[in-house]
Amino acid sequence: MGQVETGVMKTHTIVHFTPSNITAEIESIEINYETIKEAIPGDYVTLHVKSIHTRELRPGLIGSDPTNDPTQKS
Repeated sequence: MGQVETGVMKTHTIVHFTPSNITAEIESIEINYETIKEAIPGDYVTLHVKSIHTRELRPGLIGSDPTNDPTQKS
């Protein structure tokens, strides 16, 4: 669970999580247990991603579009 800070998050897009270096496709997005197609800044969301076990994702990871201004480890 986390907050969308900038941009628009849509289902079936690729997201890269930093600093864990995990890349995956967003399978679905939920707000308060309701599935939505896209999330906007300020939304608190739960992501369901393909091929990633929940133990691999942890608090503090930052998700971004790997092809459009991706986050980088400092």
